[in-house]
Amino acid sequence: MELNYWKKKVDSFTTEEFTDSFRNNQLNDTRIITKYAFHYLKSVFNYVSVQRGETTAQFRKITGLQSADEKKDRSLHSHHAIDAAVLTLIPSHDNKKALLDLFYKKEEAEFAHANTQQYEKDLKDKIEECEIPNTRNLVEFIQNNILADYIVKDQTFTPANKRIRKRGKVVTYKKGDDDIVKFARGDCFRGALHQDSYYGIIKLPKQDNNGKPIKDNNNKYIYDSDCKHAVIRVPITSFKKFKALDDVVDPNVRQCIKNAVNIRMSNGASFEKAIKEPIYITSNRSHTGLSTYPIRHVRCKARAGKGYLKAGTLAELKQQAYRSTKKLLHLSDRQHKASFFVKNESNYVSFVFESIIKGKIERKIKILSNLDIVKLGYKSFDEIKKDAPNFAPNEKPNNNYQLRAVLRIGQKVLLWQNSRHELDDASATLINKRLYIIYKFNKPSSEYIYLKHQLEARTDSDLPKEESKIDTSAIQPTLMLSANNFNCLIEGVDFEFDG
Repeated sequence: MELNYWKKKVDSFTTEEFTDSFRNNQLNDTRIITKYAFHYLKSVFNYVSVQRGETTAQFRKITGLQSADEKKDRSLHSHHAIDAAVLTLIPSHDNKKALLDLFYKKEEAEFAHANTQQYEKDLKDKIEECEIPNTRNLVEFIQNNILADYIVKDQTFTPANKRIRKRGKVVTYKKGDDDIVKFARGDCFRGALHQDSYYGIIKLPKQDNNGKPIKDNNNKYIYDSDCKHAVIRVPITSFKKFKALDDVVDPNVRQCIKNAVNIRMSNGASFEKAIKEPIYITSNRSHTGLSTYPIRHVRCKARAGKGYLKAGTLAELKQQAYRSTKKLLHLSDRQHKASFFVKNESNYVSFVFESIIKGKIERKIKILSNLDIVKLGYKSFDEIKKDAPNFAPNEKPNNNYQLRAVLRIGQKVLLWQNSRHELDDASATLINKRLYIIYKFNKPSSEYIYLKHQLEARTDSDLPKEESKIDTSAIQPTLMLSANNFNCLIEGVDFEFDG
């Protein structure tokens, strides 16, 4: 047992690749590694010291990398490299203690609005005595030259390997005198295929000013060319505003709910209270005197942003298992009502195709969602790459689109604006500005590839709105590029990143 413990410690120091079992939040393991790393490094270097995070923070201020009242900026990944540089500037124990004492005295004097000139002079003299170099341009130098190496391990097609359990207990079988655990193994897809809600698709006829459906001379409903709508069943208590009741599909149910809510609101009740009380189609008693159930759920047109969700953006999940055999209910032109539909959750891969049309490069993007991958039966990324040319959008004989690249999330690209030759013999500073990471694919109205600058560390909610065109005169935090704006050199195709 002790041998295995030390073997794992040795493996932690000698490994060249960290697996997913290693997590940054395993702080106890990190502390142990730091403890033993200290002794290991002492055998190689003459001087090694371990510094607390608080000490590093104070020396950022002592060396002038950060003002006294400024919070640490974590918006760029380069803050890790800056902290590493600060650690090299911290002197030996006695000098470190003397610098911290002077710094704290200076801060106390500032807080008391006392004269701090003497403390500032003593601190400056001590810094010179410790031979700490000038750090005036250190932050700028690091941010302009550092490259962040994103290591992405794609586990999407990793086969399942789970212990079989029966009523919570692990199932085992005998092999000699040993109890062997049974495992369930097989192909799987790791990732959300779609969002949880199920949607339907219906046709809505044109309506007059009073909201009544319009019929033609043959007594048939008149439909718009784009008459299909996405609908979803929601609890009646989920409505937050009176105007939202307009989304209810059935005109009779809609009017019934509005009338009941109006009466309650006229008696002084708020909308939130009025909608939560039971609402009946007619009354709480049928014509036979039996109790009726209140309206619990209603079918509404599905919202998307400020408008309505387009039926064409939904993916068909499966056919309804129980369907009426009556022809009047399921006519040939109502196949859209025979399936469950869902909204896409995430996309896995994007194909970029290029063609020369009238002397100009034209591109097309084809995005496959997680659900598409499962429906097509792919079992590995290599299978997708092999089949990629079959997705080429050659609608016209003369438009011979060729596969440019197969993109995945986490892949790196280098931007160019006017010509790809802008990056020939590029300096580290130029690469630093032009290196971006693919962080998602999306299909709002047309297909887009989303990029994030390699040093950008802010969360998606804190990032500014994506820009749609490349502007190399400044660093753009995020980009949302259409096919013809995707002017990029691609990792694995045009360059290799040797981190």
